[in-house]
Order: sequence, then C-alpha cells, then structure tokens
Amino acid sequence: MSLATELATRHRFSAREYRQMAESGVFGEDERLELVEGEIVEMSPIGPRHMEAVIALNALLLPQLVDRYDVSIQMPLGTDPSGETQPDFTLLRKDRVKGRIPGGPDTALVVEVSDTSLRYDRQVKSPLYARAGVPELWIVNLVDDVVEVSTEPAPDGYGATIRVARGQRVDSPTVPGISFDADDVLPPRTETQALRS
Repeated sequence: MSLATELATRHRFSAREYRQMAESGVFGEDERLELVEGEIVEMSPIGPRHMEAVIALNALLLPQLVDRYDVSIQMPLGTDPSGETQPDFTLLRKDRVKGRIPGGPDTALVVEVSDTSLRYDRQVKSPLYARAGVPELWIVNLVDDVVEVSTEPAPDGYGATIRVARGQRVDSPTVPGISFDADDVLPPRTETQALRS
C-alpha cells in the first residue's frame, strides 16, 4: 500500500454541499446517487422485480391515499444534515413545509424495495430512517418474498418489526386505511430465482 493510500481520507459532505454539486452538474444526469452519513453512495440498478414492486405499490396505494397524503416516488428525503436518500416510495404529510427537501418528521411512511440492496437497507438505511423520525418503514424484501414493517423509531433503530409473508395481509400500524395482501406488491419470482430458494 502506498503512503498516499495510507494517508487518504474520505471527505464527508453535508446535504447542502451535495445538492450544490448536483445543481452545478458534478454528477451525470442519469446517475443514481444518495448521500448517506456524509458519503455519496451509488445506488444499485433497478431490476425487473424491483420495478414491478414499485409500480404495484404506486397503483395500490396512490388511489387510497392521495386525498390524505402527498406521494413521492424515488425522490429525495433528508435524513439528517449529512444525509439525503431516495426511497422508492414515501408518503408525505400534507401539512409539511413545502418548497424544501422533506425530512423524517414530514413523512408518514417510507418504503424501500430491496433485492441486491437488502443488507444495506436493513443495516444502514433502516437505522438512519429511525433516527430521522420516520414513523413507519417497509422493506419490500424481494430476496425472502416478505414485507418487513418497522415502527417505533428510536435513536438506535426501530423498536418493532414484523415480517408479512405471501398469503398474509399488510396492515399499516400507523397509517389508517392501508391494508392489502402481501402478494399484491411481491412480484413473481423468475424461474431461476425460484430454483435458488
């Protein structure tokens, strides 16, 4: 290892610096990036099952909730002064302050669809959302074909998580009126994926 490598340090960015870089064209137009704990992180590409799950969530929840909440699909969410993620689906409170990037207190629900990013979403993003005060987080877990519903946010993570499998109902503990079959948002596995499980 060279001396330069040993002495290299990472620069941590604030959300404000990150947005300024984006606005000045530092990042490519099609780059999928998030700011997580001050580090710029490249997001995994969206695969077919991930895409189908986001489409299903949108089709299922939007008609039920559009009168009570604003819906944000893969748009920025400020998690702290050095964090700005892009959840797959976010329910935003209508009474939030508009004209700025929303934060945890502005949300009612955040959803991450996870296939290749499952471990990262559980170990890094879930505690981040809990610290930000997001009241309810769903991880649509395409690896295990379950919807993980987490509530009771605290500084060290969510206090309660339930796993809802195919054939069971997802009932939101914090958003009245959200109830559906888990199968409605868990796309079918490909033949190759079915053989691996």
